[in-house]
Formats: sequence, C-alpha cells, structure tokens
Amino acid sequence: MRPSTSLISCLLAACLLGSTAEADAAAVTFRSKTCGQGTTTTLTLAKPAGTVTNDVMIASIGTANANAAPTAPSGWVLVPGLSGIVNADQRLATFYKVATASEPANYAFNGGTTIDATAGGITTFDGVDTVDPIAGTPAQSIDSVISTSSTLPNSNGTASGSMRYSVTTMDDAGNQSFQSPMVLGCDEVNSAGTDVATATGWEPTGAGTTATRTVSRTDNGRSILHTLVLMRECGAGGLNLTGPGAVSFPTTQLTGADQRIYSTPSFSVNDQTGNEAGWSLSATSTTFTTGSRTLPTTAAKLLTVNPTAGAGRCAAPTNAVGLPLTIPAAAAAPPAIKLFNAAIGTGMGATNLGMQFALDVPAHARIGNYTSTWTLTVSSGP
Repeated sequence: MRPSTSLISCLLAACLLGSTAEADAAAVTFRSKTCGQGTTTTLTLAKPAGTVTNDVMIASIGTANANAAPTAPSGWVLVPGLSGIVNADQRLATFYKVATASEPANYAFNGGTTIDATAGGITTFDGVDTVDPIAGTPAQSIDSVISTSSTLPNSNGTASGSMRYSVTTMDDAGNQSFQSPMVLGCDEVNSAGTDVATATGWEPTGAGTTATRTVSRTDNGRSILHTLVLMRECGAGGLNLTGPGAVSFPTTQLTGADQRIYSTPSFSVNDQTGNEAGWSLSATSTTFTTGSRTLPTTAAKLLTVNPTAGAGRCAAPTNAVGLPLTIPAAAAAPPAIKLFNAAIGTGMGATNLGMQFALDVPAHARIGNYTSTWTLTVSSGP
C-alpha cells in the first residue's frame, strides 16, 4: 500500500475584464422638496434646495378645475399615464425632469384658464437613472366615492435600491397622511380661497411588486392617485469581472483511493452598461501539473453558483447554464465554456457569484504541488 503523503493543489485564476466599470451607484435617495398652493391659474414653485446636475425632479400639480390638464415649463416631461380627472372639477398631473447645470430658481406650472386653485410640489431625488428614470409602468387610480381614505395604486418594475413616489389630489380636504413606512413630503391642505389639496410621499423599495399603501385624510372627498417608481442608476460605466487572483484547494492526504476536494471562491460581475444586453461568464484552463506529472483533464468541475446581490444591483441575473460542469483543460488551454449567464434584461448592476469548485484526485495521484492557470472571461450577451 502506498504510504500517505500530501498533495497540494493550487488553482491560479486570471480574470479578464470586459471593461472597467465605475464605482457602484448608491440607491435612490431623497434630497429635497418644495411645496406650495395658490388661487391663480399659475403655480410657481422654487427649485428644491440642494438640487444638482443629474438629480431627478418629480413635480405633481393638482388643480380645482378640470377644464384643461396642468402644463409644465420647458424641459419637464409628463409621466406616461399620470394625468387624471375626478368629478369634473379636480385634475392631477405628474411630471419629471433631469436637472441640468443651469436650472432656474423657479418653475411656473399652468393649471388652466378657469381654475380657482392649484396645489402641489417638486421633490428631488439623487441616484436615479437619468437615461430611463421611471421603472416599469406608472399607475393612476380614481377614487370617485367620497371617503376619508384611499388605496394608492401600485406601479410595477421595482428593483433593489429604487424609490416609490406617490401623490394624491382631492377636493376640500384637510391634512393627509401616508401609510408607514412612506415618508410624507408635501401636505398642501385646502385653505382660505382654495379648493384643492395635494399630498406627496415616498419610500425606498426593493425587488418585486410594490406593497399596498393607503392615504388617510382628516376630511372626506374624491381623489386622484398616482404612483411611480424611480429606477436607481444602472448605466454608469462598463462590464467587469473581479475576483481573487489565486484560489487554493486544500492540502490533501493521499490515501490510495479516489478523493474529491473543494474550493469556494467568490467572483463578482458588475454590469453598469445600462444596455440590458445580459452577460455570460466563461472559463478555460490548463491541465493541473507538477513537474512531469498531471491530473486528468476532467479533474476540475464547477458544482454550484449562488448569486447574491452586490452593492447597487439593479436586476438579478436569470441563468440558463446547467450545472455541474467540467472545466475544460489541456496543456494549452482549450476553448472556454460558459459557467453562468444573465439573460437579456437581467443581471444589471453588481452580482456576487459564490462558486463551488471540485477537484477530483485519482487514487494513483503522486505527491506534488499541482497548479493550473484558469482564464475567466465576462462578455456582453447571454
């Protein structure tokens, strides 16, 4: 019987980067707000304090006459689907604008020619995707029954690090409040000479369907309600792969029997391209060798991949690569194979890939420090 000796195996992994990505963008955060009301056809609101270039501003304007929808100054965009009417005398419209370096101090929103009141506000958020700031499909609902509470509509398309924004406008209302954990922003009540009340609120939101939230009032009335989701920035750079430069399998006692040993390194793919093209992770290797001795070219295998959210992930990857896989090996590295991929429209932002590799040590293996050079490549497209 061969005496027990030590076999030391060392995996050297050289990672090729698709391109250098900038640092992860943070989740969407609230920066500042401006609220106001008036009894004229125009509502003038100041730029929220601290607004800087590439912040995204959301403006919601309620009016006490339905003759015409509110209009916004140049540069503001009506959020699709968010302009509604209730009972022929209340309107609500929601707009957005990506802040530039030369924003004016004030914005004048026109409520129509025959209104008797306006109310609303501008809310500024940081960390929003400036190319496609509104995630999924915004939602509007009309509550035409007089009541002291309403259910806010749900918007789809949420992702980790994004922000839910909701607003409601109604006639003859007192104070309004949003269900926790939503933060109340503007609470413009109907006061002397006005006949419209508008309230805004927001909360960070994660992946999945937006949770049901309600708005409560100190007076009853009919209402128009809007909800949208602001997508966190996910297009700030390129596509890259990071991981350890060297990964070791443990020192192993040879017993004269076949053995399997394991290594569990973690690699991270960060897709900040913003093109939603998906990506794939591929690998090839050279044969594990020590001196003139080698392990079989089928010795190394990938058993599992456990993807978890990295900082600022925008959308979890949807993988179509089946496991386990044998890592291809030869004296000169053969063509690479895919280890993991992200389908089109998934895998944006950072994803940590907890990987479990196995090395099969045959019974006839001899003592030595076996090494192999691995090349891992991340490429655009699944």
